[in-house]
Amino acid sequence: MGTIKRRAAVALDASNHAPLIKSGSDPDNTYTLARLQLKKPLSLKQAMKDTHFSSAEIKTLYRAFKDTSPTALIDRDTEFVKTLSILCKGGLEEKFEWIYKLYDPTNSGFIHWERLFYIITAIDDLIGMKAKPRYTREQRVQRADEIFQKFDPHGTGMITKQQFLDICRSDKSICDSIFSLHTILPK
Repeated sequence: MGTIKRRAAVALDASNHAPLIKSGSDPDNTYTLARLQLKKPLSLKQAMKDTHFSSAEIKTLYRAFKDTSPTALIDRDTEFVKTLSILCKGGLEEKFEWIYKLYDPTNSGFIHWERLFYIITAIDDLIGMKAKPRYTREQRVQRADEIFQKFDPHGTGMITKQQFLDICRSDKSICDSIFSLHTILPK
């Protein structure tokens, strides 16, 4: 995918969308942007203020990102560095809140079984085919049932945000797993 197409795929706010025009000189007859407006990146000072990272750590993250994806773009709405900051250096409460948002992206106040199963499946897919053990669909369903019952002990069919946070706070194995995300980046 060409740079222009990639940049066109970046989500800009509706007021900043430039009109698409058909380029006669484009041999693939694809669309190009008449005018591409990208948001300026946050300053280093602002990134430090918004995250738990030091200047050196932010620079390391940026270099690593550019080395692995030199033409990729991240807009402010993506909040990539802020997410890394929470997962690597944030407190337990910040991590619990972030994880809750993963299960309730629409902020409905509830997690349903289907969403829990979707996340379990997505995580297994991210780990890949070489994961040990490799779970079958039936095993994923069973895991989702067990986890859902743990977080919904009254059988209401939904997990409230408060239930989720209370169980996370009180379960030592969950706290230990979350604490293991604490990472110090190389300088």
